Amino acid sequence: MMYAALESVAEKYADKLDVYRINSDDNLESVEKYKVKGVPTTFLFVSGKLVEEFVGLVPKEELETTIDFNL
Repeated sequence: MMYAALESVAEKYADKLDVYRINSDDNLESVEKYKVKGVPTTFLFVSGKLVEEFVGLVPKEELETTIDFNL
């Protein structure tokens, strides 16, 4: 479900942002660096700065609202 929401967001905002998906089991350094508390976790970075974090499933509309606010 989260994957579908992220794919939709990636398509809608393709000219404004990049979407990356990582496997937490294969990227323990990132898990520790960003203190991932649960899976799935979604981060929004603007100009390299972490501005938003979601833990758990997030509706596509909430992702879009947050992205629009931060762009």
